[in-house]
Amino acid sequence: FKECIEIVGNPAQIQNPNTLFWLRMLFGRSRSRWFGMLTELHVPVALRPALYRAFAWKYGADLEEVRYPLDSFQTFQDFFSRKLREDARPISDLQDGLVSPVDGVLLTSGVLHDAEARIEQVKGATYFVPSFLGYDPLQSVAEGSSVCYAVLYLSPGHYHRIHAPCAVDIASGRHFCGELLPLRPSFLQRVCDVFSVNERVVLTGRWRF
Repeated sequence: FKECIEIVGNPAQIQNPNTLFWLRMLFGRSRSRWFGMLTELHVPVALRPALYRAFAWKYGADLEEVRYPLDSFQTFQDFFSRKLREDARPISDLQDGLVSPVDGVLLTSGVLHDAEARIEQVKGATYFVPSFLGYDPLQSVAEGSSVCYAVLYLSPGHYHRIHAPCAVDIASGRHFCGELLPLRPSFLQRVCDVFSVNERVVLTGRWRF
């Protein structure tokens, strides 16, 4: 990371390249691939209820909201991306607002005023928005409009599906192939720029405003 920055510069404004290098060595993609393979293994029917209940107890997942019986989830990945009952998350009718796109916890929110500003991942650690999005959002807004942001955290026990926060027309999607560093708040508050170096998909679209 440090040598790359010395050669090509640091347009992403990474603040801790040495720390991120060693974290990359510790939390490499091989670790994530192995874990992913484990979650795709077939779970015997007799073990499924006990395994999923143990996970729910550990991470606070509400099994009363799950749409299908626990023994119907053939793999842990199936359970992790489970569907909820139709009445589990009533959606507010906000004509002039946004609803949460995920079942998560709001870590921080605000208004972006300066193209060079850094915003918080969590309290105490920040990241550079143009680096995260791949473009400067302040250059694409109409005069008199504001750029607002919100950082939402999904714990392992949360419902892991993402929904549109409003009636939106998706114009483009961009995949950034990056690292797979942990996203726990306790980790994010110690290391800056995790969002900017992690793998992610950025969706761009338009809504009524």
